[in-house]
Amino acid sequence: MNKRPHFRKKPRPPFQCRVRYRKEGEGPEEERESSTQDIGLGGAFIVSDEDVELEEKLTLTLLPPDDWEPIVLWAVVRWKSDGQDDRPKGFGVKFEHMAADTLSMLNEFIAMLTA
Repeated sequence: MNKRPHFRKKPRPPFQCRVRYRKEGEGPEEERESSTQDIGLGGAFIVSDEDVELEEKLTLTLLPPDDWEPIVLWAVVRWKSDGQDDRPKGFGVKFEHMAADTLSMLNEFIAMLTA
């Protein structure tokens, strides 16, 4: 069986970070907690058994380690993994509508991860 080539020019940095997420229209009490497998400025892969739909809109809260403040992001589900091949079960998201200060915090966070 041939493995398909990676669809990015350069894979995202692998990094596990706690994350809370909820679907559009849900309240904070319905948040789920999981972790990222990788993350970049454009999106992340969320490890999860949750059934999400493609194009579903989510609110994500990244919970970085140490003294970092949580980073709240809006995202849309772009693809899903059923846990086959070399990926765990979960889904890939694309970040959307990011304010300049949020982009700056995310950029600093990713720079810290890759340093």
